[in-house]
Amino acid sequence: MKRAGGFDQCYNGHTAVDAHVQIIVAAEPSNNASDSDRLPVLLAAVKKLWDRRAEKVFAELASHPTEIIVALGREEGIALKIDTKKNPHPVAMTNKLATERVRAAYRRRKAIVEPPNGWIKHIVGF
Repeated sequence: MKRAGGFDQCYNGHTAVDAHVQIIVAAEPSNNASDSDRLPVLLAAVKKLWDRRAEKVFAELASHPTEIIVALGREEGIALKIDTKKNPHPVAMTNKLATERVRAAYRRRKAIVEPPNGWIKHIVGF
């Protein structure tokens, strides 16, 4: 996997977390640093493991307009030279994250997903 300073033999872990009890309900590793294609994979894993609960999630996604919120990560706050015609998404996300509603939704995501990941790293030592 490409990282700062070269390549490392490692994986990028992706988790689906229950928002109410903050437990990981599905996890999928990948050897790609980008996670842009992981949502369908995680949804399939949730459906396979938790079929009845997953049906509720899929029904919610189908019946309501769904907006995916993705942060720019390390690039945020840095003046990037981006060809907006070839790559309009980073600029669109910067504009989205300028609104309080989207920032609040992104903060909520961190509060749901990060505690289980922190527990795995610090308590389990993984």
